[in-house]
Amino acid sequence: MKTYTRIIYPGSFNLLHEGHLAIANYAEKKYNKEVTFEICGTPIDKEPLSEEECETRKKQFDQLGRKCFFSKDSTFVQKASNSWDKYGGQGRTLFLAGMDTIARIDDPKYYLNSADERDR
Repeated sequence: MKTYTRIIYPGSFNLLHEGHLAIANYAEKKYNKEVTFEICGTPIDKEPLSEEECETRKKQFDQLGRKCFFSKDSTFVQKASNSWDKYGGQGRTLFLAGMDTIARIDDPKYYLNSADERDR
């Protein structure tokens, strides 16, 4: 099994629900590593979040004692590209995704309407 330095679970989390937590709990048990949640302030296909709205969403995690940070990376391509800088180039990052996000990851419209670009 691969080992990861960190596990990041990005999303807009409006509202944080049991499905999100079940995915995080599964990953934590499988990889013996705490999941950190990322609130994307510029979610794809949605309006950007205000600073106030980001803080409101973060409170959901604070109340559960879960780690959370903000990002403006809308796509997993951006997240993966920027993870080197965000974490000092150290180690491997595992990104988690829920079912609605998985459907978007597979949609060529997010890759210049190109299945080849998506697959690359």
